[in-house]
Amino acid sequence: MSIDFTARNRAQVIRSINKLFETQDYNVWINRPHDVYNALRRKYTNYTTVYTMLTTLIAIVRDTGNTELYNKYQPIVNALRPTYDKIREDHRATKKQINNFVDWDTIKKTAQMIKIPDEDYNYPLQQYTMILLYTEIEPLRLDYAEMKIYEDGEKVPDDENVLIYSKDKTMKIIINDHKTAKSSGSLEIVIKRHENKNLYDALLATLLTPPPGESAREYLFYTKTYKPMDANEFSKFIRDTFYEYIRKPIGVNMIRHAYYEKYGLNDFSVSEARAVGLSTHDMKTGFTYKLRGIHEKD
Repeated sequence: MSIDFTARNRAQVIRSINKLFETQDYNVWINRPHDVYNALRRKYTNYTTVYTMLTTLIAIVRDTGNTELYNKYQPIVNALRPTYDKIREDHRATKKQINNFVDWDTIKKTAQMIKIPDEDYNYPLQQYTMILLYTEIEPLRLDYAEMKIYEDGEKVPDDENVLIYSKDKTMKIIINDHKTAKSSGSLEIVIKRHENKNLYDALLATLLTPPPGESAREYLFYTKTYKPMDANEFSKFIRDTFYEYIRKPIGVNMIRHAYYEKYGLNDFSVSEARAVGLSTHDMKTGFTYKLRGIHEKD
């Protein structure tokens, strides 16, 4: 079976399941939907994670044209759907989430705690840069994982998330592969040194730090063994960084929640919003305009 790996989230799901079956060949498990489901349930305690990984996987199978295999996965996904919908409808912060909550001001101050040594500074520099990316501009999801670096003028693929730097002290982040790409298209963020010196300088310092033995840096974030961070590794990197400095293993969802709360976004659940006649689209649009009023972007 041939699988299209152009979408980063699809490739990540395949890699994650490969790890569960201790293989690099998805053909070992792709034809065993019940074994895949059981392996995911053993690995992940979060019901939503299991469901979203399976829906991504069934989309992959569908696009291969293998109807017989698709029909084997479909009943498993259908059986999970009611519980998933209930979780989405009545989502509330868990006790664990409440205990781990960190306010926006504390998150922003974490960058100041990081000391970058003169030697072996790549990892702490990455920590510093990561925190600024999530606090100096509106926080994204895990879109910086496997982000490649290009110089202005180079041919840039239109299906990757990239950082483009130019000699006019401007950098451009383009997010082509993200959660709402089909409905909203690419996201572009321009970072100018005279407007956001701290973030620009951190990104520049990171770009000028190639892996050992390399003449240039190809990816924005690397593991400690200098492999490009995938989404799972990047998520762990974020949690580990915050735990190291403030003893709270917060991730991008908590960062985004703290950001929205800081700037006056309300606490409606999906159910409550519908009960008062407010669509989730209206909620999101209203929040976006409010945020734009605070953080104007070029």
